[in-house]
Amino acid sequence: MDSVRQRLEAMAEPGYRAFAEKIVKGRAPILGVRSAGMQKLLQEILAGDWRAFLEASVGGTYEELVLIGGVIGSAPMPLAERLERLRGFVPKIDSWAVCDSVCGRLRFAAGEAEAGWEFLASHLRQDGEFAVRFGVVGLMTAFLREPYVARLLAAWDGVLHEGYYARMAVAWAVSIAYVSFPALVEPYLADNRLDKWTYNKALQKIIESRQITEETRAAMRQRKRR
Repeated sequence: MDSVRQRLEAMAEPGYRAFAEKIVKGRAPILGVRSAGMQKLLQEILAGDWRAFLEASVGGTYEELVLIGGVIGSAPMPLAERLERLRGFVPKIDSWAVCDSVCGRLRFAAGEAEAGWEFLASHLRQDGEFAVRFGVVGLMTAFLREPYVARLLAAWDGVLHEGYYARMAVAWAVSIAYVSFPALVEPYLADNRLDKWTYNKALQKIIESRQITEETRAAMRQRKRR
């Protein structure tokens, strides 16, 4: 089989690259490979010697970073190995797209939940904008279910990073939590420590959801901080 970079270059589309560059806005160059091709290649890597892929990959392009994150998040490996590989990967995250792609695959078995929580939550206090986003989005993906809602809100409420993508992640996570568990999140919206920008963005995201009623949408507009 050709190298992963060769496979990616063969699937690259200049027109799609131009589109992706406007959306992703990361540091790594973008080849322009559509998601269907990326998913097919990821599955091939996972079906083969994925550890060899991880050892050989340096993540020189956006697509390679997404593949590396996808393998780390999806491949069957012990928790200790997954967390160690994530520790090495998080500093390479250079865009919201790379961050959210790996976070979208994070799941922890019942016996791994507490260690997974502590690992993700530790990133909320880091200096890097995308490390913080990784913690916020990772917690949302892995733990957004009823027993964890109050704990999630408390964790996100303590995020102090001023970076746009970190703050936007908090707003997005709070909005998703509200849409999923409105009764549990309602008291938090009435009493929280979010800065005005993040709070208003959370309301905006709730308003934009297709899963809420017009009555709720109108109520959220009234709650905007001036």
